[in-house]
Amino acid sequence: MEGKTRTNRQLLLEMKELQTRLDATERRLQEADKLVQAQIADCKRAEETFEKDQEYAESIVETIREPIIVLTPDMKVISANRSFYETFQVALKRRREDLSLT
Repeated sequence: MEGKTRTNRQLLLEMKELQTRLDATERRLQEADKLVQAQIADCKRAEETFEKDQEYAESIVETIREPIIVLTPDMKVISANRSFYETFQVALKRRREDLSLT
């Protein structure tokens, strides 16, 4: 009977230890989740700021009277302003992925 009691005590101690470890792990996971959520929020704010800045820069380029074209290193059109299209009499395509000189 004494051996059985000792085993039960050991099991209870082990269960308490496991519960303590589980609680600590849960707290760490909650802290990690808070950090990740904060990082996601920061990324979303940065993305929104970038998009606003990009729109602002594009609106400035669009209002410049001189023809402007932006090309990739392999000479693909990224963007061009209205003045460029009018000066060189090429079709204006609005969708960025379809932007080309035709």
